[in-house]
Amino acid sequence: PDSQQAGRVLSNHGYILGYSKDGYESAQKAFDMALAIARRLGDTTLELRTLANYANIEGAHLQWQKCLEKCHSAIRLSEVVDDPYSKLRAHLWACFFFFTKGEPDNIPALAEEMVKTAETLRDRLWIARSKFPTAMLAASRGDWEAARNLSDQMLSDSAWAPAAVETRALIEFESGNPEAGQAYLEQLAKHPTTLGVRSVATTACVIPVAGRITGRADQFDAAEAAASAYRSMPNNTPHLSVLVEVGMALISVERGDAEAAAEQYSALEPITGQIGIFVPIAFDRVLGLLANTMGNFDISAGHFEDAFAFCRKAGYRPELAWSLCDYADMLTERNEEGDSDKATAMLDESLAISTELGMRPLMERVLSRREILKA
Repeated sequence: PDSQQAGRVLSNHGYILGYSKDGYESAQKAFDMALAIARRLGDTTLELRTLANYANIEGAHLQWQKCLEKCHSAIRLSEVVDDPYSKLRAHLWACFFFFTKGEPDNIPALAEEMVKTAETLRDRLWIARSKFPTAMLAASRGDWEAARNLSDQMLSDSAWAPAAVETRALIEFESGNPEAGQAYLEQLAKHPTTLGVRSVATTACVIPVAGRITGRADQFDAAEAAASAYRSMPNNTPHLSVLVEVGMALISVERGDAEAAAEQYSALEPITGQIGIFVPIAFDRVLGLLANTMGNFDISAGHFEDAFAFCRKAGYRPELAWSLCDYADMLTERNEEGDSDKATAMLDESLAISTELGMRPLMERVLSRREILKA
């Protein structure tokens, strides 16, 4: 029970438990036992592997501060221990932490080190993975050209890179290329259950996000089917579950379904001050939309204020532009004293950002809103 071999088994077992339904507490116990063995025996390789696996599971369960702490410990050990895969895993989840928490300036150095390590290994899967944080960051800042180039590299590096397809689909929709966006979306949605649990979850989210951009609801049934399939899977975890809830939330908003919006609001309310990893949408913006659909204007306003404060600080300009537009819609609907002037100012800023970034669907949306306010 206290042997080096037991420690290795426990480290791997904790990882598997962490991705099983309701397995988080059991995973923690397994990891803690593995770490105790590693430290007692002075086995730094086992300690590094366990910390990297542990960080991954903490992030998958939205325990972000614990995730970062273990990433930092693992990265420090990786400087003296030759375990490149554990090093890659720790760097990846550190990137995810900084992205979702709106601290993107920490990502480039981590991502660059990942690429070097993955290319040294000549591992096509990890080469593609190592480029994802940079692609994700470029898309979240509206640098569509850089994001396209990186998604092309990811697709060429790996036989199947769903993360690249998801990112590329949203890039094309945002920049006003719906035919190209739909082509990528069809790659993702054609057989989602064969692509693994992550792709099922992101399918349930990407389709409604695209629908929000284009104003089309004709594929919502496919998103709901993906959500149903995901919820029946034994290895769903919170970092993916929240994306499914975001997708269903946007559908309830588009349908104006206040009852469904209230259910989604309850599910998402604990998760604020973050942006989705694989689908970069600010959770506070979604909560603002849900509260508006429920008719709770003041609560909605608070969430929108939080959303664009978060996005402005992080430099996530496409999300900032959408948050401003959605907030303006809410103010126009509420129509209290001063709301019209405030909505106009928000629409002006949203139009300036969307014009600079070439976000044609949002530009058209904002212009239509401005005409309504002038009428």
